[in-house]
Amino acid sequence: IKHGTNDKQHEMLLFTFNTGLLIRYNEDDNTFQFCNIRICTTLRPLYSYAYIHVDDDILLFGRDDRHELRSKDVHKYSIKDNIWLRFEQTLPLPLTDAAAIITQDSECVHIIGGYKGEQDVTIHMKTKMEDWTKGKTDMEEQWSTIEDEKTEIEEILVELEQMGEIIDINKLKVKSANSFFCK
Repeated sequence: IKHGTNDKQHEMLLFTFNTGLLIRYNEDDNTFQFCNIRICTTLRPLYSYAYIHVDDDILLFGRDDRHELRSKDVHKYSIKDNIWLRFEQTLPLPLTDAAAIITQDSECVHIIGGYKGEQDVTIHMKTKMEDWTKGKTDMEEQWSTIEDEKTEIEEILVELEQMGEIIDINKLKVKSANSFFCK
């Protein structure tokens, strides 16, 4: 991923299981910088997804977990906004260990090969990029709201852990008092 006009600075993203990592490399001074990226809860136990990078997004297709569970799910990570989305639309069949390629005109994504159960899959799926760039459906909005709530809970737990045994209520960040009292 390149940002700006400096060809000497590079960014790489790593997603595997519950680890998300942004790695920045500066060729001029030969330095690395590492930043943690939160992984959405539905992607955490998983690996072996096909992916593409288009504009400021990364699309991840299918996946596998450690217990031989394949998935038809498609997720999107917005690099610019640091936001995850799980799409309501899925792949036609569960798939892992596939490769994804975007066409030169960025109109279509080709998902090739993979593994299903105990066998290699010789498959070619073609999907239009517009399917993954339109607005959120109601189900996707609901997933995003639940994911935001989980993120908030995780942040509170980190704050509490950092306080140790003596919890100072004045140090807790208040997100929104209305969210606790109003429905």
